[in-house]
This record gives sequence, structure tokens and C-alpha cells, in this order.
Amino acid sequence: MGLMIIKTHTEPGGKVVNEDFVFARRHPSGGERYVCVLADGQGGRSNGALAARTACETVWARSMEHPFDSLLQPSIFSTLMYAADNAVCRTEGYTTLAALALDGSTVLGASCGDSKVFFAPGQGGGDEWEIIEWTAKQRKNPPVGSGEAMFTPFSHSDVSGGRILMLSDGVWKYCGFDAIKTCFEMASFADSASTLRAATLKRSGLSLPDDFSVIAVDLGDD
Repeated sequence: MGLMIIKTHTEPGGKVVNEDFVFARRHPSGGERYVCVLADGQGGRSNGALAARTACETVWARSMEHPFDSLLQPSIFSTLMYAADNAVCRTEGYTTLAALALDGSTVLGASCGDSKVFFAPGQGGGDEWEIIEWTAKQRKNPPVGSGEAMFTPFSHSDVSGGRILMLSDGVWKYCGFDAIKTCFEMASFADSASTLRAATLKRSGLSLPDDFSVIAVDLGDD
């Protein structure tokens, strides 16, 4: 397995305050073990930015309370997500939340809202990347921060050699699926954010129509 490369990017779209929050952090147990989280605070409601940050930081704080291997157990990982839902209640804001734990070979995560997580396994000698949306069956409501959020789990037991793309709705709604497909096919997956940004601006005009957040994970060669 090759070296894992993770790149994050977030910026506001059409306003001063960015209501998205993202991170990819190495778990304190060391090694190639990461927790990746993306939240998109609900627009048109107060405290969206605080809600998104609170959700992400709660997942991280709770993840550090567990050995990394336990985060790959659905029962343990779900406690992180529900803790985030409860913590966001205190902000009086709402947010989406997509989070995952990965160690280079295995991924386990969950989501609520309309951010998306795409995965493509290694090519295996073929020319095409098969793109799978892990969040296809997620629920948008009740939102995170309601105290009643319903998180849809996803997992994959052999991700080595693959690629993962986590996108806020300010990306996937506007960039077009062809741009997402292009990212998976590029030699440098780390350049995904700039490719998606250019595609979004080409379709939407001079400015980003919404807050724009990307996490790109390249799991290296098989």
C-alpha cells in the first residue's frame, strides 16, 4: 500500500462567513489512521457556522477517547455522531454532518444531511474508475442539532488503492458530475479542490454560489 495523501479545502461562497467546517486529523494512536469530518451549517438560520464547527469538534473529541480500532465498530462510531447531534442542540443551529474513520485499508463512517461522500476502488488495470456514492441513502431530516438526527452508516473493508471525495452541497450541486469523475481520473487527486472550483465557476459565473468544502483522500497504490 502506498502513502496516504489527504487534502482539505473550504471557503465561503458569496458571503463573508463560511458556514462549513472540515478537517482530516491523524488519530493520536499514530500511524496512517485518520478521522475526516465535513459539516455544512444550515443557511437561513442563525448559528450555522457554530453548529458546523461544534459537530466536527465533538466527533473529534469523542474519537480521541477511544482506541482507533474501536472506531471501526459501528456501535462505537455511532456514539460519536449522536454526541455531535446533542452538542449542536446547544448552539440553536442546524448542520449536516459526514464523518469517517480510515486506516488505509478499512473505512467506517456515517452521515446525515446532503453533503456527499464518493469512493472509487483502485482501477485494477482498467481505464475507468467505478464511482460509488456511500451517502446515497442518507436522511436530510431531522437535521443535526435537532436532537433527533438519523445517521446512515457506510463502510468498506478494502479501500487500499482507492480514492475518497467528501463534498459539501456547495460543490456537488454546482460542479457537475463530469468534474467529479475527472477528479478521480487525475494523476494528482490532491488537486481535486481546484478542479472542482474551476468547474463550479465555469457553470455559475464569477463567484461561488455557496460555501465550498472538499476533502480528498488518495489511499495510494495497491
